[in-house]
Amino acid sequence: MSWEAVEWANKQRLRLPQEQLVLLLLANAADPDGLAFAWWKKKEHWWTYLAERGRQSRASVFRCLKRFEELGLLSREKLILADGVVRFRAQLHLDRYVDQEIREAQADSDVTNLTGETHSEDDPSLTAETDIPEAQSHSCDSIRVPLEATKEESISPQTPLSTDPGLEPFIEQFREAYPRPSSRPDEDRELIAAMDATARAQVLHGARGARRIFEKNPKSSGVVGPTRFLQSSALWAEYGRFAPVEKAPPPPRRFVAKGSEEWHARTVLSAIIGTDMPQPRHDPEHGCDGADFLGALPPGGLALAKFVDQFGNVDPKAWPIIDRDKNPQQIGAWRGRIRECTGREIELQRIDLGGFSTVPGIEGRTYKIPRVTLGLRVPDMFPPAKGPPAHGPPSESAA
Repeated sequence: MSWEAVEWANKQRLRLPQEQLVLLLLANAADPDGLAFAWWKKKEHWWTYLAERGRQSRASVFRCLKRFEELGLLSREKLILADGVVRFRAQLHLDRYVDQEIREAQADSDVTNLTGETHSEDDPSLTAETDIPEAQSHSCDSIRVPLEATKEESISPQTPLSTDPGLEPFIEQFREAYPRPSSRPDEDRELIAAMDATARAQVLHGARGARRIFEKNPKSSGVVGPTRFLQSSALWAEYGRFAPVEKAPPPPRRFVAKGSEEWHARTVLSAIIGTDMPQPRHDPEHGCDGADFLGALPPGGLALAKFVDQFGNVDPKAWPIIDRDKNPQQIGAWRGRIRECTGREIELQRIDLGGFSTVPGIEGRTYKIPRVTLGLRVPDMFPPAKGPPAHGPPSESAA
């Protein structure tokens, strides 16, 4: 049971009492993200749960579900597991609000309340509800909320909270890209409003990656809710690794002077991943030689500068070899450091150890095979200390 989903259902104003009841039962069976019947393990469809507790027929239950889909309050999903078992889910859209009864009355009058009282003398038809005897009121009357609160909740997703003209279009883009609905749309709006253009691009890139993860395995994808995603820049980068071909705009190019600490660190980094450093050129603005790179290295990358010699060069052949099988912890530490600096995974290398190994063969024969291992050639067994933590998600550096 989710209090967020139940509260959301209480604020809906549906035309029929049985629709209101079925929606409350669905909310009572949902989690905080609005996914109903995720806990349902029986082979039969969960409509029996709604029919039994709502005292309604199967046809009535499915009419209500179809009506909810038409209003945009939910979408139904059908999952087929590896063992052939079929699971049915209902995803409540917790950012959607409807107010059918009040909306119909307001077509003729601007001010009316839930008891049928009207403040317009021109349309006496709006007082029709006052003629209903007390005994005919249905069970949903006890959970009605004031008109002001209902109107505020129903229009809050469309009410701009910022003067930023690009805020609303971006929020729509994010909602379409992210695979899970939000139970806290107002908090999401505040988080997005506080972001600059670069952060929003990274968020949208991560949202597309989250959708790809979710589509591959909706049942156990591990994708968090949108509010938690927006609060963590680390998740932007993590989910962004799975995004489609289009990428977030790269950070601005910056000039790095030859011989500087960052130049030495990038020299070591290029030697580790097997790429060439760009040829330095003279920059009149800075008055020295150097090259342009995308983004700045985090502190963990700058710490690699200690591995150059007094002339600013490196000799990878003199570096130690870390074997994948013998030193998995060191391999993981170095791969994490490279990922932090470049935003990509480094592949393990097939390294020739020199010489041959003798192995027995058939009929007493022996064979000599080259001595090789799978691992990394790096300047030290463990990456150096990072110093102060890096801020924001890593960006891939390139010449």
